[in-house]
Amino acid sequence: CGLAVADNNTIYGGGNWFQDSAYIVKSVDGGNTWSFIDMHPYASSIIDLYFTSKDTGFATGKSQLPQESGVILYTTNGGASWTKKYENNIFNEYCWKIQRLTRQIYFASLEDLTDVPPKILKSVDGGMSWIVYQVSPVPYNIEGIGFIDPMNGWTGGGPGKSFESKDGGKTWDSVAVCPYMNRVFKVNDTMMLASGNQIWKYKGTGIYPV
Repeated sequence: CGLAVADNNTIYGGGNWFQDSAYIVKSVDGGNTWSFIDMHPYASSIIDLYFTSKDTGFATGKSQLPQESGVILYTTNGGASWTKKYENNIFNEYCWKIQRLTRQIYFASLEDLTDVPPKILKSVDGGMSWIVYQVSPVPYNIEGIGFIDPMNGWTGGGPGKSFESKDGGKTWDSVAVCPYMNRVFKVNDTMMLASGNQIWKYKGTGIYPV
């Protein structure tokens, strides 16, 4: 579900999203060979990854049975051990995608498989603690998330719409862009790409299908 390139040689890959697939693969030779990290002591599923160096980074997913709620894990030793930086008490929820916008500001999406309002997470201390913001009062599936700057960003995942924030994730409005949004990739300070029903591009003035 996710790949993180830490440096020219070090790559991490997250396992499948479904239950009981909490594994990470790791390469230290640019992808020529791979080792295996069993994440079952920490999670029941792994979704996404972001590494700031070859040893330090985050993994998102679903916590252990029986609660299986959204979780963000953190390692400083290349995945040998992990600590929890976020977990809530909502059953059958995934922490889906994670974005590092600056050294201090991170965003993450929460996908709920029960009928609860969608939410995103925000950190302003480098991922060490997280704030929950509700996206909509009406249940709706979200997966992807991406901000172009500290104020302006998008999230989504369902078939009919996505959501846009202009205040750093505190409030959201529905927008008719990128149905089924799953991954958002910031290219630079003026351009982003998003994958969903097709590839969409943000470039300065709006979001358009490619």
